[in-house]
Amino acid sequence: MINVLINKRLGGEVKRFHTVPMLKEHLVASHSWGVALHVQHIHPDCRKELIIAALEHDIHEHITGDMSAVTKWDFPMMAHALNKVEDTVNIKLGITPNLTPFEEQVLKTADMADLVLCCFMEYQLGNQAALKPIIRGIDFLADFCTVDCCALFYEELCEYVVGKIGLGVWHDSE
Repeated sequence: MINVLINKRLGGEVKRFHTVPMLKEHLVASHSWGVALHVQHIHPDCRKELIIAALEHDIHEHITGDMSAVTKWDFPMMAHALNKVEDTVNIKLGITPNLTPFEEQVLKTADMADLVLCCFMEYQLGNQAALKPIIRGIDFLADFCTVDCCALFYEELCEYVVGKIGLGVWHDSE
């Protein structure tokens, strides 16, 4: 049991954004905390299982590594294979969330929103390299957010980020 807890803690130590030059180090632990906060913002009356899923959703990366979202989007066959490995690792670590499809959409929306906001904060510090992940994340959410509470959060996120960056249309900045 302690071995499983150690492996879960090590999952929080995984560095994120290894394919994008970042000014600050970003770890899975702080990302997962951010995802849990976004889940609560999107769905304030959520079940405890959804918050736990938010906190544990990337723990497997201690074993699998953190494949970039862009790689997953550009190579769906690779993402599918990685998902199978992640599922196997999660089972070994006792991470078996039983989420509804609605809760899965809330979790994925919160996960991507954290990527967008993390990169937005980097961009505000002067990191121009963080703009592309912001754009890709916003584009992903535009197609993904079909549940009302997720769509409302997406609109709020876009209004804030686009307003602060000063871009009228996302694709013009690529």
